Amino acid sequence: MQHRTAPSIAVIIPVYRAHYLATCLASVFAQTLPPTQVIVVDDGSPDGAEIDNAVTPYRDRLVLLRQNNLGAGAARNRGLRHSSTELIAFLDADDLWCPHHLARQAGVLWQDDGPALVYANGRLIGDGPLSGMLFMDTAPSTGEATLEALLSQRCTILTSSVVVERSVLFAAGLFDESLRRGQDFDMWIRLAAAGARFSYTTEPLVWRRIHAMNLSGDRLSELERAAAVYQGLRAKLGFGPAAAQALDTQLRLFHADIHAERGKRDLAAGAVIDAAAHFREAAGAGAGWKVQIVNLALRIAPRVTRHAYAFKTRRSATPEVA
Repeated sequence: MQHRTAPSIAVIIPVYRAHYLATCLASVFAQTLPPTQVIVVDDGSPDGAEIDNAVTPYRDRLVLLRQNNLGAGAARNRGLRHSSTELIAFLDADDLWCPHHLARQAGVLWQDDGPALVYANGRLIGDGPLSGMLFMDTAPSTGEATLEALLSQRCTILTSSVVVERSVLFAAGLFDESLRRGQDFDMWIRLAAAGARFSYTTEPLVWRRIHAMNLSGDRLSELERAAAVYQGLRAKLGFGPAAAQALDTQLRLFHADIHAERGKRDLAAGAVIDAAAHFREAAGAGAGWKVQIVNLALRIAPRVTRHAYAFKTRRSATPEVA
């Protein structure tokens, strides 16, 4: 397929905590296809001096913008409005790229009749048991990255691997700044709903850093935020039958998991009646077999179930003695 002249690319890096910004920037300026613009947006960071130190070696090759703490969506929008390129590459300040990341991704986008957005696999680094695994081992992408695939989470986009046409982001109205979390997923769904074509590679082109500061809280709050984003999308967009079904199915699964998590908390606190109500809701919404078993046990022998769960919780919280 015939290729056009290499496109202009702006890299947008929102930053709040700057512990890894220097490493992130080093990976940007080591690209085999150099970016046209590099825009760092300080989102009201308490690490202002550290940000200044990290950008100092590249002062003549990047722009540093500063704003009050408005969230990653607002920071990305600030960078987008400052950009003037054909393509946009997003990178979180905790993460870093392989040297050929931009060349690989831009090459896909810049083919005749290429997609509007491309994303890639990544290698997980940093803290926790997932370190060393591939992103797509934990959040697979299977089949074509359609609207339905995104809504059903058969395809999951790693934001730090995204390269996308700038024009489609502006046509979609940029990121929703009212969302503190999930604004990137909200954007990808709006792009797909507007007809933008997506592509991806299973090649790991990004190192995705996992650490305590970028964890999004406990599982219950994470599920509640995800459900809120889905509810917001339902209100924003008019989905066709297949997409609406995918959204409703995933939302039902979120609600099942939310009730299960609430039920676990109530059971641990001894609130058996409340726990039984949550597990009943979770079971009715299609939760997995373990939840179904707990729901049945609470109906048959609530006190025994409560004591068994308390014993299990105590055992898991007690460290083993060598």
